[in-house]
Amino acid sequence: MAYQDNNSGSRPSYGGGGGGRGFGPRPKTDVSSLNIMCVECGKQINELPFEPSIKEDGTYGKIYCFECNAKRPRREFRPRGGGGGYGGGSRGGSYGGGYNS
Repeated sequence: MAYQDNNSGSRPSYGGGGGGRGFGPRPKTDVSSLNIMCVECGKQINELPFEPSIKEDGTYGKIYCFECNAKRPRREFRPRGGGGGYGGGSRGGSYGGGYNS
């Protein structure tokens, strides 16, 4: 199994199953014909827990084998919500846009 870091500012795709969330294991996708190598150790990756996406530069981006991904530091999960975003927080002043006449 392997993992892709999509560098999009959101969480990487870790695949895997459960984690206590009531989901079963993800089906594996055979990618042996794509010649994907782990960016950390260079090992060939033959299956992924997701369908790899092609980036704008024509590559699959950073994909890690199971062992190398396990060594990577984990980001702390912070639930969304609280201030800011749509419908939250206050910027002061009134909202209305439009023209001042």
